[in-house]
Amino acid sequence: MAYQQDFIPNLNNYNGLAVLVGMDYYSTQNHDHLPGTEIDIRKMGETFSFLKFAVIKLINLGKDELISKLSFIAHCDITCHRIAVVFSGHGKLGELILQDGKKIKTEELFDNFSPSKTGNYQLAKLQMYFIDTCRGDAVDHGIYTSRGGKLNKNRVPTNSNTLIAYSTTAHHKAFERTGSGGLWLNLLARELEQSDKAITEILVDVNRHLKSECQRSGIPFQTAEFISYLTENLYLRKEALNSHPQLGVTLMSESAPIIQMIYLSSR
Repeated sequence: MAYQQDFIPNLNNYNGLAVLVGMDYYSTQNHDHLPGTEIDIRKMGETFSFLKFAVIKLINLGKDELISKLSFIAHCDITCHRIAVVFSGHGKLGELILQDGKKIKTEELFDNFSPSKTGNYQLAKLQMYFIDTCRGDAVDHGIYTSRGGKLNKNRVPTNSNTLIAYSTTAHHKAFERTGSGGLWLNLLARELEQSDKAITEILVDVNRHLKSECQRSGIPFQTAEFISYLTENLYLRKEALNSHPQLGVTLMSESAPIIQMIYLSSR
């Protein structure tokens, strides 16, 4: 179904809204094709549907179109109380790379739902951001121990009830496997569907599983990082099992063709 810019479904019967942004860079100059992002978005869509979230997919969009659609969503009078935003694609420290090769600051993603935006109706909503991109060119081969270094202070919505999670630490690469999508998002989707723990505990468990996967496979280490301003414990699976919303609604834009590539790639 094509994304309708003038239509957001009635979300009264959903636990939240998930906005999934994926870029595969097919035919995009100067950026490697990322076939795994299609898998990431599909799996996260299935996961958030299981958690009784309505799902909007924004696939392979350029800068102007993405900002326009995010702004439209943010200014809608959405009745659900939780919003999750997922970005899967290329990136650098503090930047996200879009389908047309243009970049936006990571803070621009957060700002779309900030109460500082006039007419924004998301002010009281709990917000979660899951960013699966490289944040630099460094690779952690495990030669020395590190907990990922100092956290960056990102400008985020003044509403404190916000969670921001990155698939890797500052200046480091994030990886995907052919046919499986991003290492981190796959583990996150599995834990969100299977674990009754609070979201912050789940993110710690995902990091433990990610470390074990890297050790088992003999690949460079990838350590995720999250920043929590949450003022409540969030149990997504428990809430999903105790609620009975209507069938999920998925809105999406056209996706580019996929070419299978067999290698461990960075984002």
